Amino acid sequence: MSSALSTRRLYSDKDSIALKPWFLLKAQLANKNVSQPVTPKKSMIAKMKCSNCGAEMSNLNMSWGKKQLWFVIPIMLIGFLPMIKLFWFKGEATKDLVISEVQKRTNGSSLEIVGLLTNSGKHTFSSVTIEAEFFDAAGNFLDEQSEYLRSDITGGAKEHFKITVKTPPAVSPEPKMVVKVTGGHSVPF
Repeated sequence: MSSALSTRRLYSDKDSIALKPWFLLKAQLANKNVSQPVTPKKSMIAKMKCSNCGAEMSNLNMSWGKKQLWFVIPIMLIGFLPMIKLFWFKGEATKDLVISEVQKRTNGSSLEIVGLLTNSGKHTFSSVTIEAEFFDAAGNFLDEQSEYLRSDITGGAKEHFKITVKTPPAVSPEPKMVVKVTGGHSVPF
């Protein structure tokens, strides 16, 4: 009960107008029919003293000027350049990497597929995956085997590869083989 009384006393006192919200001030003016405007106590203004001269500063402006923007914008562009290069100026491994000179040879019970991979683009590729797919005479899929190249392939470079198939599909006549690049990452730098 005492807290309600103290609150009531606080809001009924004329000196405490600055502590009231706007809707209570409006209600007070409507109930008392006061013709003069109610002026709150002196409002608080953020002030700061200069550490060198002790002068009081009341107008603090924390906005950016044109000089700061001429400095910040180039630094931001330099910071975003690697990200731009990662996403927009990258090569496509399946288009730039060309497979040629594909040969099949048997080594015991396994089948080895050897060939030459040429980078016809200007980008360097890493983590290149080459896949050999086998189809029967009717075009039905039989099996596949892939190989991961661990070396980087620079623009214009050639790299030999070998895919070993431990258990080749035994189909008569010999299955049709398609060798292709299925993936690779463009090295941005």
